[in-house]
Amino acid sequence: MRRLLLVLMISPFVAAPRYGLTIGLLKGPGAASALSLSSPGNPVDDQQEFYRLPANTTPAEVAHVLCQLSRAADRRVVDDILHEAAADARYPTGWFPGERIIVLDLETTGLNEHQDRIVEAAWLLADRRALAWDSVLINPGVPVKDSYRIHAIDDVTALHHGRNPREAIDEVTGAVAKHIVDGAALVVFNRIFDLPFLAAECRRHGLPTLEGRVGRPLKVVDPIRIHQSVQRRGGSSKLADLALLYSPGNTASHSALGDCLATWDVLAALCRNESRAIVRRAFDRSARDAHELTLRHLLALS
Repeated sequence: MRRLLLVLMISPFVAAPRYGLTIGLLKGPGAASALSLSSPGNPVDDQQEFYRLPANTTPAEVAHVLCQLSRAADRRVVDDILHEAAADARYPTGWFPGERIIVLDLETTGLNEHQDRIVEAAWLLADRRALAWDSVLINPGVPVKDSYRIHAIDDVTALHHGRNPREAIDEVTGAVAKHIVDGAALVVFNRIFDLPFLAAECRRHGLPTLEGRVGRPLKVVDPIRIHQSVQRRGGSSKLADLALLYSPGNTASHSALGDCLATWDVLAALCRNESRAIVRRAFDRSARDAHELTLRHLLALS
């Protein structure tokens, strides 16, 4: 689900008695959506849902509407995929050497866990099917800054639609911890970013950390580390690029829940296509000594 995010300059001399610009999403076959921009004199289909903006709309207001549309389109596609994956198995029996996985993903206002904040958090519980999932938009209490260009959550959206950070972080951390205690393997793409961020937020709000709730050191499967261990040809290791590499036609959306889905797909592809390489790299075995892929192998490379 590739995001199209545009910032438009609205000329003050737009000749329109009422509207300066019309913005909307046209939903097509297969839940795909296309962004539609219509200027005065170029009417739109009244059967679709559009934002009609006054001629004096500022560029910042246009950018906010585009962010909203972009997130709505992403969420619609991700929800459709997850509901399909809940009804019919997305992967065959035995795709993963464990009973279940719990995928965690965060979107943040920046890269420094001591200064920046979480603005969205999501988790996905899965085996062959998507079993349960949740996504929470959070009011971080600090400016979102330019990070909205990545996740399309701007200050207006976070302020008016985001939840109280302490309550939201407590809810997400508690849910993930429960699934880990119940036997799910924790999966985090780029664990060295997300997990310190979550721990810092928990401490900031006086909450038990994920590790503290689980009651033991966390064992984490990290697809980016596994990919880097078995692929020596270089190239980008960003989630969006790996999603395209391992699952052509699908990309990470940079919504937290969309990235959970992409992480699941990348991990499944690694287990399917790189199992022998993972086993060899994990314990320096030769090809002849390589055994069946286990969770221990995945953890060793993570």
